[in-house]
Amino acid sequence: LLAKAMYDQGRYEESRRYYEVVIEAQPQNLMALNNIAYILADELNNPEEALIHAQNAEKQTSQVSDLGQRANVLDTLGYVQYRLAKFSEAETSLRRSIALVPLPANRLHLAKVLIAQGRDLRAKEQLIKARELFDEKTEKKVKAEIEKLLRDLDETPATTER
Repeated sequence: LLAKAMYDQGRYEESRRYYEVVIEAQPQNLMALNNIAYILADELNNPEEALIHAQNAEKQTSQVSDLGQRANVLDTLGYVQYRLAKFSEAETSLRRSIALVPLPANRLHLAKVLIAQGRDLRAKEQLIKARELFDEKTEKKVKAEIEKLLRDLDETPATTER
C-alpha cells in the first residue's frame, strides 16, 4: 500500500524502495514484481533492471488464474521490451496480453511498438481500439497519451506499411 501511495504521489524512487522490501520478503509477489518493473522502465528510465523483474513476474503467471493479472504482467513485459528496442519480442508479449484481456494500456503499448517499426496505420488501428475500451477505470495518463498519438498520426503523412 505504501509503494502504491508513493507512486500515486509521483515519488517513484520511494515507491521502488517499498516494492524492493516486499520482493525481498516475498520474492514471488507478482504485483510487486510487475509494478517495480513498470516503475523502473517508465518513471526511472532503467529498462535493463526492469526486464529482470518483468521476466520474473511473467514466470509466476503460470500459476495465476486471473486473466487480467496475467494480461497486465505481459503488458509490462512488452512495454519493457519496447523500451529496450526489442520490438519483435515486445510485439509478441503485447499481442499475448491483448489476447488475454484487451485493455487501453496494452493496446497503447502495442501502438508504440508499431510506430517504432514504421507501421503507423496498424498503430492507429490499435489506438482507435484502445479508445473504444475507455471506461471510468482508465488512467488519465493513458487516455491522454492515446489521444496525443492519434493526433500525431493524423498530422503525419501516411507511409507504406511493412
